[in-house]
Amino acid sequence: MTEEQAAAGTPEEVAAGPAGEQPSRPTVPEAVRAAAAVLESRLAERPVVALVLGSGLGGLADEVEDATRIPAAELPGMPVPRVPGHSGAVVAGRLAGVPVLVLAGRVHTYEGYSAAEVAFATRVAAEVGCRALLATNAAGGLNLDYDPADLMVLTDHINFLFDNPLRGGPAFVDLAGAYDPGLRAAAVAAGEAAGMPVRQGVYLAAAGPSYETPAEIAMFRAWGADAVGMSTVPEVIAARAHGLRVAAISAITNVHRPGGTPTSHAEVLEVAALVRPRFRELVLAMLPVAAEA
Repeated sequence: MTEEQAAAGTPEEVAAGPAGEQPSRPTVPEAVRAAAAVLESRLAERPVVALVLGSGLGGLADEVEDATRIPAAELPGMPVPRVPGHSGAVVAGRLAGVPVLVLAGRVHTYEGYSAAEVAFATRVAAEVGCRALLATNAAGGLNLDYDPADLMVLTDHINFLFDNPLRGGPAFVDLAGAYDPGLRAAAVAAGEAAGMPVRQGVYLAAAGPSYETPAEIAMFRAWGADAVGMSTVPEVIAARAHGLRVAAISAITNVHRPGGTPTSHAEVLEVAALVRPRFRELVLAMLPVAAEA
């Protein structure tokens, strides 16, 4: 290595930019560009906000006005969900007057997909113009102050998936402020205005598909996690790599009590259905704020 190269820093430091700053744009896989090109050709207008709908929450896609619905299988390279409650489609149109791209039915790493495949749709959304991501999920409560059917806006996350959507890039993305404080504040304010308190907490993404053991629950709680699920984190990491503002909301479907609490997917879907009206109201209130990104 020459003196000039040493002064410039390692290749990783050079790629990160001065003082470790992010590159202005990540390297985008050709498969993402190809899917984005197909999707863009079918859009009536450029979407501003990408909305990811989680377990049992896909009904909001039916409220999109002037909707264009594209099955995931019609977009090259787009993974297709294999889990009940996830329809697997992209819906473009307007919600609350905001141009949106609704990702109705995500895929998960426990289905055999990599984190990169899970985040594929989010990267496509960024490529077609989305500037913000609003993600939702169903999660189990770890915080003993929580109750089933609570809504929690994410303040941070713990990635316990043993995978990262940017692996192989590499892209050194700063996640210190992954969840936009302005969007979090908007969620809390919208909840207060509607008389529905919104919790704020840390979400842990576990690999699944088995639910957590009592020992794992105790460990996650000791780490400072308030809720646990099996999604969302890959999409959030990818969105931040593309510079999108991010907010995420969990519907707390059950609360893990000391000693062990039985959990079933049917229970998750049942409680998600009960919380759907409040979830819908909160999302619709947040969309105009997210659109200002």
